[in-house]
Amino acid sequence: MNRTLPPSLTPLSRAGRGSRLAALGSALLLLLGAYLAILAPPADAADALLSQGRPVTASSTESVAFPASAAVDGNAGTRWSSAFSDPQWLRVDLGVSATVSRVVLRWEAAYARAFTIETSPTGTDTWTTIHTTTAGTGGVQDLAVTGTGRFVRVNTTQRATQYGVSLWEFEVYGSTGPPPTTPPPTTPPPGGATLLSYAKPAVASTSQNDGACFGCTPDKAFDHDPASRWATSPTNGWVDPGWIYVDLGAPPP
Repeated sequence: MNRTLPPSLTPLSRAGRGSRLAALGSALLLLLGAYLAILAPPADAADALLSQGRPVTASSTESVAFPASAAVDGNAGTRWSSAFSDPQWLRVDLGVSATVSRVVLRWEAAYARAFTIETSPTGTDTWTTIHTTTAGTGGVQDLAVTGTGRFVRVNTTQRATQYGVSLWEFEVYGSTGPPPTTPPPTTPPPGGATLLSYAKPAVASTSQNDGACFGCTPDKAFDHDPASRWATSPTNGWVDPGWIYVDLGAPPP
């Protein structure tokens, strides 16, 4: 006598078994991918554009229509243009000391054939060259560099045309990072004194935080960084009296 098995006991067809195996394989691949994603180290974040909107100065300008500020305004339709002579330079103040990893020069038709990219902690007479060339190509020059400083400048020494040099944008990329994690030694040498104020809480009557002095807060006066500073507010602090104090905490033993 023939007996019919219930549906739950009916052997799977080859097609059915193949579908379930394929689904199981897909699920295993998804689990493996998720596992590898968890194990993989996170990708480094892209360096930030540090120069846009920052204070900038130049050796010269062709006219008031082409100011230095136009090279860092983020507007591809405005530009800085220099006088028709060599050498020329454009300098941007990043506000704080930064690690510079990339500089992008977006030249107008009047570009520089020979130039250097330089950094400085003070923007005065101490400059370190982080890129140099005598074969500039114009157009967009995307330069990988390595340097540190608060001020970054492009210093041109040879024009490629009869005109000056002109930049649509001068872009400086990098990172500012946290303050140094290793404090200066506080154990005095024989006959010396102990530095008590490093990284201690500070308070001031006012402080400045704008395009002329970004983040010039009281703590900058005690961070042991010669490239940072505290400044009083230009809106209500440029009057007498002004003050700043530091909390040294508990007295040393």
